[in-house]
Amino acid sequence: MNKIKKHIEKSNKVPRYTSYPTAPHFNEGVDSDLVNVWYNNLYKKVDNISLYVHIPFCEKLCLFCGCNMKVVNKYDPIQQYLDLLEKEILLISKALKNCPHIKHLHFGGGSPTALKGADFRKLMQVLKKYFPIDEKTDIAVEIDPRTVDDEKMTSYTDSGMNRISLGVQDFNEQVQKSVNRVQPYDLIKLVIDKLKKQGVKSINMDIMYGLPFQTLETLDDTLEKVLSLSPDRLSVFGYAHVPWMKAHQKLIPEEVLPDTTLRLQMYEKIKNYFVNNGYKAIGLDHFAKVTDTMVEALDNKKLNRNFQGYTTDTANALIGIGHSSIGYTPDGYMQNYLEPQQYKKSLEDGNLPIKKGFTVSDVDIFRRNIINEIMCYLEVDLKKYNDDWSNFFSDEISRLGELIDDNLISLDDGVIRVPDTSRSLIRIVSASFDTYLNNGKGKHSSAI
Repeated sequence: MNKIKKHIEKSNKVPRYTSYPTAPHFNEGVDSDLVNVWYNNLYKKVDNISLYVHIPFCEKLCLFCGCNMKVVNKYDPIQQYLDLLEKEILLISKALKNCPHIKHLHFGGGSPTALKGADFRKLMQVLKKYFPIDEKTDIAVEIDPRTVDDEKMTSYTDSGMNRISLGVQDFNEQVQKSVNRVQPYDLIKLVIDKLKKQGVKSINMDIMYGLPFQTLETLDDTLEKVLSLSPDRLSVFGYAHVPWMKAHQKLIPEEVLPDTTLRLQMYEKIKNYFVNNGYKAIGLDHFAKVTDTMVEALDNKKLNRNFQGYTTDTANALIGIGHSSIGYTPDGYMQNYLEPQQYKKSLEDGNLPIKKGFTVSDVDIFRRNIINEIMCYLEVDLKKYNDDWSNFFSDEISRLGELIDDNLISLDDGVIRVPDTSRSLIRIVSASFDTYLNNGKGKHSSAI
């Protein structure tokens, strides 16, 4: 572990690689007019697409949050936002000629739970009116168990939702209070039991390590409680302390945060616990029951990674809907305005609310594929990308030299392999293939 710690501290901060190039490199050369062209031609390039709908509202502020969201005490801003969403959906549908089938539909936030049940139903009706969504579409909703009620849960399942994701993070009361996210175990269990009775097929739980006041001992109790709820999938994230980006994180005293050594110990404890209890490790930070479709995707080399993390979604295009949403097509990435007033003005002017993006080159796609293989499968065969791999990738191999010398990864006949014991290093390994990383743009979170 000391060798791994050395490399994590040396690398300092690296991207999570939910895209390549990563979001800090997006630029304003991608605008509404260009994205309209991309959407017009999309049907010629892909057989299906996916949708992400962002609901940037919460009733309370979780201090660990890194999302684009706003705390609201009244419903009026949410109602106004829903009206804007409908305008955006209409504009997108007009731009999409012969719209391909919608493979996945994901509601995230903030918290979609901020919507009243009746408004969630209406939003689904609007989406189904303008996009080919049917019983084959995989529909997922992120749920705040503190604010969901029976009406909202029924609106999800009646609308065709078959996957839910619950933000749990940690079950220790002191930890919960320190991040302003108090939610008892009995509440989580009640919500899960109700959703299962309504026929929800797959339940994902988010948990975090590296939170204030977390210890290995408190983590033991959290892991036991998580296992007792038997989620189908787990997303395990290291808390990203980025107060330069999220001012509310300044309310968390840095002295109560676990250090790198303890974060590594927590990561390994979580990984070993779930692997020893019937789950398979997926990439960097996901786990799934061995019967889950995510394990099937891993075994069949059909796993993917996007802005929601690891996914079975193999669609080559994702359209982001809503304030700050990010999407991609084969031509590149696009992100909506982060500023609510600019988002609103663009829509009222009849334009897609595109703030920035990135037009990808063949070289970008080439490198994205390499990084995706490392992030998903912990290995990549460089011979597949260039016959003269040792010369072509000489700079990348040089950057990986210390990891190879320390026996943390291997390079054998062009195949880079990251063993399970070094799983926590795959972001650092991926960064060796990132030609944009050191050009001074953007800051990233800790590598573990």
